Amino acid sequence: MGNVLTCAAAHATVKYLLDHDLLTHTRQMGAELQQGLQALQAKHACVIDVRGMGLLWAVEFSTDMAAAVVAACNEVGLLLNAVRPHAIRFMPPLTVTQAEIDEAIAKLSAVLDLQTTQTQTAS
Repeated sequence: MGNVLTCAAAHATVKYLLDHDLLTHTRQMGAELQQGLQALQAKHACVIDVRGMGLLWAVEFSTDMAAAVVAACNEVGLLLNAVRPHAIRFMPPLTVTQAEIDEAIAKLSAVLDLQTTQTQTAS
């Protein structure tokens, strides 16, 4: 009982996924995102865990700072999701590029630098 439009859309989607080998691309970009986030964890003491798979990753903080991080990231053009008071989620599109991942990691790192500086100043 499929409708013609829905079937055509599904066919076009699957064809695009296969023609552009998005499974391989997703694995590669997911590994790059993981490495970038783990580098952030090594650099910033406030990042206590990085977990995920493929292109779906979470960063857990030592304090409830996710809302502030998301707000600051929004200001610099990086859209993230605060899934808990102490955790954010990365959910880039399957077509994300290496340059876009690098830019996202750089923006998050700058925001975390600023958050750390503000926290130390407030103390």
